[in-house]
Formats: sequence, structure tokens, C-alpha cells
Amino acid sequence: MLPWTTYDAMYDAALHQPEQFWLDAAQRVTWKHTPRIACQTRADGWHDWFPGATLNTCYNAVDRHVQHGRGAQAALIWHSCATKERRIVTYRELRDRVAGFAGGLCALGVEKGDRVLIAMPTMIETAIAMLACARIGAVHVVVFAGYAGPELARRIDDVAPKVMMIASCSFQGQTATPSTPALNAALAQATHRPQACIIVQRDACSAPLVPMRDHDFHALERSPPVAPLMLRSQDPLYILHTSGTTGTSKGIVRDNGGHAVALALSMALIYGCKAGDTFFTTSDLGWVVGHSYGVYAPLISGCTSVIVEGAVSSAAIRTLCRDHAVTCLFTTPTQMRLMRQENRNLPEQAPPALARVFVAGEYADPTVMDWARAYFRTPVVNHWWQTETGWSITAHFFGLPEPEPITL
Repeated sequence: MLPWTTYDAMYDAALHQPEQFWLDAAQRVTWKHTPRIACQTRADGWHDWFPGATLNTCYNAVDRHVQHGRGAQAALIWHSCATKERRIVTYRELRDRVAGFAGGLCALGVEKGDRVLIAMPTMIETAIAMLACARIGAVHVVVFAGYAGPELARRIDDVAPKVMMIASCSFQGQTATPSTPALNAALAQATHRPQACIIVQRDACSAPLVPMRDHDFHALERSPPVAPLMLRSQDPLYILHTSGTTGTSKGIVRDNGGHAVALALSMALIYGCKAGDTFFTTSDLGWVVGHSYGVYAPLISGCTSVIVEGAVSSAAIRTLCRDHAVTCLFTTPTQMRLMRQENRNLPEQAPPALARVFVAGEYADPTVMDWARAYFRTPVVNHWWQTETGWSITAHFFGLPEPEPITL
């Protein structure tokens, strides 16, 4: 439950009692050492969130839900638009796989603060790799799986990873594209040399392992499991590069404590979701929406997260929403335009019974928003944020009891 019942009450608390506002928000997260200070200004003008507090983001996203009786609940539901595979992983299964893979990373020498570069499509294994890094305090750097050698080499030199990992192939539509040529080209061009490479073997296209360099992902998963390492709130969780559309791409560093608190608060306050609800984002895990609302926010909140590989069709969205009783759909205006076009060209399809729909990432023109509200017969809301913020800058608040306007 949120401590406010109206927008005005929330606004007043945030404006006039910001320290207590964020200490109250921090109670949504499980801490080893509970924060006593919400935000502290450093000598260099930057700020530390919840200094002195310790936690582990992976524990908050996975282990604690198993301990609280949600082990049999679906944590991740994955659908591949390329291979038509669908997999469901429960919280207990996710904990065991993450703990084992974290042990595999430790066996390769990965330690707290080391960077792990992940160049993989949206897969269960991608989420496992992210969470395993969070479990041991390594900093994951997820990049677009389709990068060619030169672009991948630039990312390698930018973050100097101790380990990097790829899938044996990615897909363009339904065509498998081997990933090892880009990996080999990147390693030949980069000045930094990772100590090891990890490869997820896929049925569509396996990759030969280079002796003394490459390791099989699923073999590493069978390593002795490791427990979550307690980290300082301000320790880095991940680095995520901006798109570079306004200049040179920048690596955004996200901390553990402030990130966990913000995302846990957002699920309740902005999206109106609670533990047990199902949240579906169509974003690739390589983008900030995939990080924040494909993996971390839903799992920290005890929800089920639906993630998809590839460009998802409107029909697949409807099917996934119906099959898995999706509460909230988070997609793009472009996806709404495609759905509108499909409805014009095919017999009208009944919309899934969603509680609400959110769009972000690009301009949402009023005509497509009006169509979406009429089609879904539920709130369809545009909200805005960016890689640098990690969560919404402007949004409606569906977690508050007072009604929200749905036409803006």
C-alpha cells in the first residue's frame, strides 16, 4: 500500500519532506543495513542515495520472493517471435539458475566491480546473466545483439570487460545470423582483451567453442551456487549506453540502492501493479525499458514479466496478453500504429482485457492514442523518460486511489 491517497498529498510530501518521502519509499526494498539517510550531497556536487545502507538487487528481485512463498509463481515468460518458442521460468527456477550461473562467473574470476559485457538478444539467459552479475556485484553492460565487429569493439574498449557473452546466433526476422563472426572481428579490433567469452548455444545455429577462450553458458549454470553479496547502496549495478542520436553514445552508470527503490515505487505508484500481477513490455532487453521494466521493476515487485525476442506482431501481443492474463502492457506508439493497421486489413479482433496500457520511446500522435483508447477500452497513457533517468520523468499515477485523466 502507498502512504498517500491523493496526488496533492504525495506532491506535498515529496516537496516539503523529501528525506522522509524517500525513506518511506525505501521500505519497499529489503536491506541488510537499513538506510538512515535518503540522499547526501558529495563534495563534487553529485549525490549518494541511501548512503551507509547495504542490499543486493538480485536478492530483492528473486530470492526474497521464494522465501515469501512465491517460488511456484512464474517470474519470466519468454516468447521468441523468430522461433515461436515460449518458456516459463518460476521464481524458484530463476533463483537456482541465477545462483548457479553466478557461481560459474566466479569460477571464471569475475569479482565485485568487474564489468561483464552481454551482447545477446532478449532471452531468458540474458536476464539470468544480468541477475547473476547483480548477485555477485559485477557490473553488467548489455549491448545490442546485432552489433557488427567495429561497434562491438568500441563497447569492449569503453568498459574493459573481464568477461563477455553472446548467443550463438540472433535473428533477423526468422533468419538466424551467426554471432561468432562479429565476436571474432570485435576481439581482433579491440585494444582490450576479455579474459573469457561465454556462449549460449541455440538450436538454430550452434557455435564452435575456441579452446582456452570460450565457455558454454549452460555448463556454467551447473556450477556450485553462490549467495547474494551485500553491496553498498551506491555501488554500480549496470552500465547502459545511450543511443547516440544526440552525439557520442554515453555509458550511463546506475547504482543499486536508488535504482531498486525508484523502480519498486514506480510499479506501485505509476503502473498500479502489485505482487502477482503480470507486466508485459515489448522492449528489447538491450534498451533501458527492457532493463527497468522487462527485468528489474517487475521482479523486484514480485510480478510476472513477459519478455519477447524480435519484432512482436499485433496478433502475438493479443495472444500473450490473453494467455497470461497481462495486467499492464508497455509498448511503443509504433506498435499501436501496427495494431491499428492490422485491424484495418483483417477481421476485427477483440482486444485483450488489460487494466491499462502505457506507451513511450517516441512521439505519440493524438490519432493513434485516440484509436488505442477506443480499441482497448481502458486507459492508454503516454509517459516520458530516457536512458539517463531509468524511469519516468512525466507520468500518471495509477497507484493512487483518486481517478486519473486518460485523455492527456
